[in-house]
Amino acid sequence: MRVLIVYPILAREIPLMEQRLRLSLENIKTIKTMEVFHLFIVQDEPYIIPPDWKMSNSDIIFLEDKAVSFARNAGLDYAENGKFDYLLYHESSIIFSDGFCTFIDSASRETRDLIYTGRVVWTLPESSPLILGTEEEKPNILKNSCVCCYLLPVKLIRGLRFTTKVGPGKITAIKAGEDTNFLVDFFKQNKSYKIIHSQNAILYHPPRPTDGSKHLFYSRGQGAMYRHFLSEKTLGYGVLTYFFLFWGNTILRVLLFRKHARKIFMERARGFFSKDYLLFRADSK
Repeated sequence: MRVLIVYPILAREIPLMEQRLRLSLENIKTIKTMEVFHLFIVQDEPYIIPPDWKMSNSDIIFLEDKAVSFARNAGLDYAENGKFDYLLYHESSIIFSDGFCTFIDSASRETRDLIYTGRVVWTLPESSPLILGTEEEKPNILKNSCVCCYLLPVKLIRGLRFTTKVGPGKITAIKAGEDTNFLVDFFKQNKSYKIIHSQNAILYHPPRPTDGSKHLFYSRGQGAMYRHFLSEKTLGYGVLTYFFLFWGNTILRVLLFRKHARKIFMERARGFFSKDYLLFRADSK
């Protein structure tokens, strides 16, 4: 089994994320039953890559900094053209725990067609639990929307691509929702597949700033994303629970006088009530 790990990276962020990436690379070395290949996709400008990233089982691609979706799509192209069995994304801000890598390694011993997924935590654990505790379940994309959590079988991608007009980037007005939108399309195309999930297969993500700046950054895109899912009816009635929680959280922020709360409310409303949601359909097949 061959797994391609794709690292979309902005060149200007490399000095900030080097240590996190090195921690992930050490844990990835524990994957023994799969053949691992690393693809670094560097956006923004050519950059002198740290020497220990230049491994025999790696490649580097330089792209113009347009949006993260372009880098992710380059990874999808590479995975399909290179005839890899699995694809795994590694964003610059996260760390793969040893438990997550052990969980991924176990996929090579599975004879059924299952999609493996871990979970994101916001506090770096001292160590991962020894017992992974897996369970089969139906996909819950709005609960687990980070694409880095999913070990994606390449044969199931079948031409799917990330929408390039949404998500973080220089050319996008909508800065959120590209992960969730891709996963919705992926599971819509593969309805019969279940996922095997482990709460102890952990990806660590640094906490968001307490001043609400990240929430503000994503707010317009989040509003547009919910409008898109409601109009498409792809997620059924299940989306309504998360939709009401989304607006409940928005209103609660205002009532508690949280920083940027009014701006977040206005931006989420702007995304929801405008035609921004149509951008999620731009690259759909």
